[in-house]
Amino acid sequence: MTLPLIPATPATDDVSTISATTVNGWRAAIAKAIDGVGGSGGVASTPATVIDIAGAGLKISGSGAAARLQYASSIETRTVRSFLLNNDTGEVKVGSMLLGTPAEQGMQYLLLPDDSVLTSVTTYHDRTNTGTLPANRAQLSVWKKDITTGTITQLGTTTVDPNANVAAYEAYHGFSVSTIAETIDNETCVYYVIFDGESGANASSTTWHGCRATFAVTSQDKAQ
Repeated sequence: MTLPLIPATPATDDVSTISATTVNGWRAAIAKAIDGVGGSGGVASTPATVIDIAGAGLKISGSGAAARLQYASSIETRTVRSFLLNNDTGEVKVGSMLLGTPAEQGMQYLLLPDDSVLTSVTTYHDRTNTGTLPANRAQLSVWKKDITTGTITQLGTTTVDPNANVAAYEAYHGFSVSTIAETIDNETCVYYVIFDGESGANASSTTWHGCRATFAVTSQDKAQ
């Protein structure tokens, strides 16, 4: 917003020297200004250039969901940057982990913005080329635990790797649990995935590479 400048001499002999063009310019510019008391009144401000806040910066006071920097809903996908855990051996790795047979189980915590909505999780793996599919292919499930009650709840449904082609299944690839619509509550819950390796006839070790999460955000998580 740019306000037209007041003339160097705004009045002469009690008569204003400010032109109608300048006054009308003020009116148009003020209508676009952000009201620090009354808010936007539901009307979006559309600045022509970036609003650069320097000096003392910007302070958001208060607490709770209302006292956050808020956005229109934005869909984001992020690589999950937490350790991989083998629930059978206790091994902890970064980046990738070998899961043996039968069906050694991997686990990874999901680090997500508070109050975002988790929509899907995609996991990645590959396996030694054996030329045959296992009786039970690798599978992925997503969970949350309320640490105040101990209640564990599955999010979405367990997804078995859908690749029924041997070459595609053995190559580095991903598959997803995409039936999730969970609002993240970091005050009371932790979120994690379980990746189960192969089992049954023709089972082979699987190299698990972790996950990516897709979620919708409408506000800034102040704790991250």
